[in-house]
Amino acid sequence: MAHQTGANMPSTGHIVTVVGARPNLMKLAPLVRAFKGQASMIRHSIVHSGQHSDPAMDSALFEALNIPAPAWHLGACTWEGRANRLAGFIDGLSEAFSDLSPDWVVSIGDVDTALAAALAAKMRSIPLAHIEAGARSGNLAMPEEQNRRLIDAVADLYFAVDQRDRDNLVREGISPDVVHVVGSLMADCALQKIEQARTRGTARALGLQLQGYLTLTLHRPENVDSAETLSGLLEAIASGAGDLPILFPVHPRTRPTLELVLSLRPGWAGQLIFREPAGYLDMLDLISGSRVVVTDSGGLQEECGVLACPCVVVRDHVERPEMLELPSQYKGSTNPEQLARAIRKAMTQPAESRPHLQPFAALDGRAAERIAGIFRTLFEGR
Repeated sequence: MAHQTGANMPSTGHIVTVVGARPNLMKLAPLVRAFKGQASMIRHSIVHSGQHSDPAMDSALFEALNIPAPAWHLGACTWEGRANRLAGFIDGLSEAFSDLSPDWVVSIGDVDTALAAALAAKMRSIPLAHIEAGARSGNLAMPEEQNRRLIDAVADLYFAVDQRDRDNLVREGISPDVVHVVGSLMADCALQKIEQARTRGTARALGLQLQGYLTLTLHRPENVDSAETLSGLLEAIASGAGDLPILFPVHPRTRPTLELVLSLRPGWAGQLIFREPAGYLDMLDLISGSRVVVTDSGGLQEECGVLACPCVVVRDHVERPEMLELPSQYKGSTNPEQLARAIRKAMTQPAESRPHLQPFAALDGRAAERIAGIFRTLFEGR
């Protein structure tokens, strides 16, 4: 049951940003800060769908990222199946929008919450802005690709990470006048929090030496839903890593298959070090200190980009192909042989040659500032 936790206050322009999955929060944090800097023109409220429904983890992330409490929280997601989940989100978000009366709804990324926010906004004739608009993997079998294309089909304002995403939108018939290249909010957050993260000593607490370990994350269905597939990937990663310890924070989706793999092969773990998923600051500290990161997470790929940490991407289709043009990024594929080769190649990058930060326009840390400035101009001109 939806419940309200905040109240309306008069202002020049009211923006409601909808979040639900944890990666949304890392992208929300810089926006909160930027909108606060435009408080004379912008009132900002947060609505949480509850898509990721661990209250303790949510609370810890909100505190670590200095995000205020949502004006509305739909409660923990209890709907089974994607269709039921989307329907539940749309219904709850529609109620929230009716109460909050926003001038604009902001949808972030490509999770189910983002699509539900877009549809609920359009059903109530509220203008919709999409952050990370125009990203395309070309694989319509992916729920994320379905979501991002559907959101972009109904949005009114588009914030693209880079020129490639803008070009995708224009090719699809979107007017260039409503598409703005702003950069990556994930990079904004990493840049704002990296110095704080590096004080945590997360790797040392686990007995790991700086740049003396590999960090691994896997959560995508094509990689973790089959014991045979996951087993093959882990063997390839261990082969590529040589004697390097492999730190593996295990995603909840991955855990059941991993347990099956380990039960079928008792005693097989090699140099893998399993642990619970790390909090944002701890994870930022871990990847910053890693020799190599191996991941199928787009967000982690961007964080590695801004921190110049060698990153091997365990995916066959990516929505950020430009990231693979960075000297620290390697296309790993889901093919075990190709993955092992990519890891060995990443390991050859001398640790001492890594720059502190990667020079890349989309990762300059000013995306939220640009977004807030565009909204301010909109409100001033109405």
